[in-house]
Amino acid sequence: MFGGLGPMEIIIILVVALIVFGRRLPEVGRALGRGIVEFRRGLREMNDEIQGEIDHRPSSRRGYDFESESSSRSESSQGVEERGEKEGIRNS
Repeated sequence: MFGGLGPMEIIIILVVALIVFGRRLPEVGRALGRGIVEFRRGLREMNDEIQGEIDHRPSSRRGYDFESESSSRSESSQGVEERGEKEGIRNS
């Protein structure tokens, strides 16, 4: 059942826990429950923080517009050529 523990062993463990913890068993259960809730809350906050970082990251190459970059490059190279002609510099 639980990795080789039979029903009799589980009952013995529960009885020993009841004897050891006695009246404090409800307190231990509450503390354990609060610990689990805090752990889950921490995981959720960390997950939200990571997801927020992913959402705010610049878009990857998949969404990149290469055509607009090439047109802006050709326009800027034309501007350089025009400035060179004005200044009397020629490309050989």
